[in-house]
Amino acid sequence: NTVTLTVTDVNGNVSTCTTIVTVEDSIPPTIACPADITVNTDAGMCSAIVTFPMPITFDNCGVDTVVQTMGDPSGSMFPVGATTIEFTATDVNGNVSTCSFIITVIDNEAPVAVCQNITIQLDEFGNASIVAADVDGGSTDQCGVATISIDMDTFDCSNVGDNNVILTVTDVNGNTSTCTAIVTVEDVTAPVVACQNIIVELDPVTGTVTILGTDIDNGSTDACGIASYDLDIDTFDCSNIGDNTVVLTVTDVNGNTETCTAIVTVEDNTSPVLVCQDFTIEIGADGTATLSPSDVIASNDDACGILTVAVDITQFSCADIGTPVTVQVFSQDNNGNLATCTATVTAVDLLAPVVTCPA
Repeated sequence: NTVTLTVTDVNGNVSTCTTIVTVEDSIPPTIACPADITVNTDAGMCSAIVTFPMPITFDNCGVDTVVQTMGDPSGSMFPVGATTIEFTATDVNGNVSTCSFIITVIDNEAPVAVCQNITIQLDEFGNASIVAADVDGGSTDQCGVATISIDMDTFDCSNVGDNNVILTVTDVNGNTSTCTAIVTVEDVTAPVVACQNIIVELDPVTGTVTILGTDIDNGSTDACGIASYDLDIDTFDCSNIGDNTVVLTVTDVNGNTETCTAIVTVEDNTSPVLVCQDFTIEIGADGTATLSPSDVIASNDDACGILTVAVDITQFSCADIGTPVTVQVFSQDNNGNLATCTATVTAVDLLAPVVTCPA
């Protein structure tokens, strides 16, 4: 700007000069941005649509332009997290001011946890394990799933049946959700059976013998435990003398079974119960007599039956009269067991003489 200076003295004389006055505007405009904005993600989205107003500006000489110099425009889809929005105001003289605010999008929407029920089998040692993915039925999150975990991942014989397992799904922003799956644990492994051959003896009175499954068992095992030992034949009598094939069935606590065979050798080692009696034998008309074993046997019993009886002396004559004779009696049962006893046989002559008179 050109400025003329006029100087007048006290007597009216005048003189002038000119100079240039340059006026400068060094004051930046005033700009005020909106306050920071915090919003939640839109439903089902990992972002949010956010709108915001333009900043308020003022300048003593006038604002020329207001331009957004950082961040997406109003109405855009903003991601989870913090986004800085910046505006720049320029006045008519080129002075510049900026302001900024932060748009924070928060993901507080929990994942959708989806569970599926599964069935697993214990191994031969009675153990089983799973991972979280085994019971995950397709869990989702709009921002992404970070981790899945379960509260129970190992199982043993005590868990046979249905077990409630809680699946926890955590998204990338720390939100969690849970669901419950049923893990059905099965024991499908049969016992490991072992048999042993045994020898049993019949009872001398009843002629029978009864055995248990544990008598045949030779250390059968099962990871979850054995419930019972059963035999197809457990009672034997005289008709079973010798070798008998029996089947042992081992059943574990969960109903699995396995079998093995053993030989049960049944023996009868009991001799007959033989009781002798003394006997008086009459010499016949021919001067002789024959002794039968039954004559000197009072009783003769055996649970499996008598095969034969005998006596060591059967023939008597007049020479035996007056002198008692000791005889040995034998009894053999059907299984070859032998019993003996002795009896005293007394020979007598009870026949009168035959007298023939002359004519």
